[in-house]
Amino acid sequence: MSNGLENHFAVPGNGGSPEVESGVEKQEHSEDGWSLELINDEINYFQEMVDYLRSIEQINDEQAQKERGKIEKWEEKFKQQLKEKANYETVRAKLRKAGNALTQRFVRANVQKFTKKTGVVIPYKIYDGEFFISESPDNADSIARFIRNPDTKVRKIRSWGAALMDEGVQKIADALKDPDCKVTELALENDGAASSSHEGGITTKGALAIAEALSDPSSKIRRLGLAHNRIGEEGANAIARAIQLPHSQVQELNLIHNFLEDECSHEIAEAIKHSNLGILNLWMSQFGVDGVREIAEAIKTPGNKLHELSISGHFYGKSEESEEEDKIIREGQENQRQGIKILLEAAHHQNSLLEELRIENQLITNENALDIANLIKDPNSKVRKLGLYWNEIGDDGIKEIAEALRDPNSKIKEIDLRGSNKMTGKGEQILKELKKEKPGIKIL
Repeated sequence: MSNGLENHFAVPGNGGSPEVESGVEKQEHSEDGWSLELINDEINYFQEMVDYLRSIEQINDEQAQKERGKIEKWEEKFKQQLKEKANYETVRAKLRKAGNALTQRFVRANVQKFTKKTGVVIPYKIYDGEFFISESPDNADSIARFIRNPDTKVRKIRSWGAALMDEGVQKIADALKDPDCKVTELALENDGAASSSHEGGITTKGALAIAEALSDPSSKIRRLGLAHNRIGEEGANAIARAIQLPHSQVQELNLIHNFLEDECSHEIAEAIKHSNLGILNLWMSQFGVDGVREIAEAIKTPGNKLHELSISGHFYGKSEESEEEDKIIREGQENQRQGIKILLEAAHHQNSLLEELRIENQLITNENALDIANLIKDPNSKVRKLGLYWNEIGDDGIKEIAEALRDPNSKIKEIDLRGSNKMTGKGEQILKELKKEKPGIKIL
């Protein structure tokens, strides 16, 4: 399996005993509680695996009890790590990896039972405890039948590859509307080639089919990943509108590398304000100041549930073609700096719940260092992980940030400053000394 899978879809689970309002499960949120609640879903899913294997006599009572004992130890271990401020994505990945053997056995038994009953073969792999299906137009019918089959117990499915096309996605989306469908987690991700080359992958047509499935009251989807596709403005807006519906249970949305622009920002902002959305990944989008401002205002809206946000855009590199083009580039760079400032200020607003913010691959400069420092020092800020990878922060900016990290109000447990191409040995020495002084902060 390609290393490109790393960080493409953070997949938290649903709370163990969430409050139910109007048929929609609501998470209990607190600075630590939300991620602990999400881990409950992983633990419950493992317990369901054991119950299923016992019900079909793949394991006996003694073996089932042994497996449950393992799960209890995993729960204690990984919840403790979260309480100690470990990164949720890292903890979740370790938990799923720990349960890899159990997942293998569970999926194999469920798929074999389905194949024996229907004669339909499902091509799949288990990778680090996650269930991957090979999706293509040729086997989309098989996957759709598997998803809607009442005997299917698998509820977390990922697909990966360059073969993802609208035709197959339409069939899978139709299956998601079936009342017997149990799938709560779905990632239909491409391998990156489609979005980069603007060929292949899921387009607006496929995204509209997914949005229609999310709009159906039968939909149980809580986590949706459409990374490295070409869903376009219309597709992104349709999905964002579907997430706002009263019955929507979507808590996480991953739209990495879809090159979304300002035309999508309003509906995405509305989804932040009026949904259960807790994790949003917009990495490699191309929002301007207006688009970022809409998203920032949503973060400041009372009642929003957004805890993690990744957002980035393209660089405005130097050009020697004309003075006019240089002017346009300089204006673009200034717009990005303004957008970063707006986003950082929103992140420590009193209504912001953000615990993790990544604004990587941006033109973050010394000018933004003060904004970063203010975010870190503000008692209102809940941000514990700050991603500033690939920036243009110089030594003076590094010094400003380092001083902020020493502030007693700082809650930062991890900060990523890699790719600071304006930093010299002086800035590196500042960070080296800070690491010794603050060993509890992970500085990348």
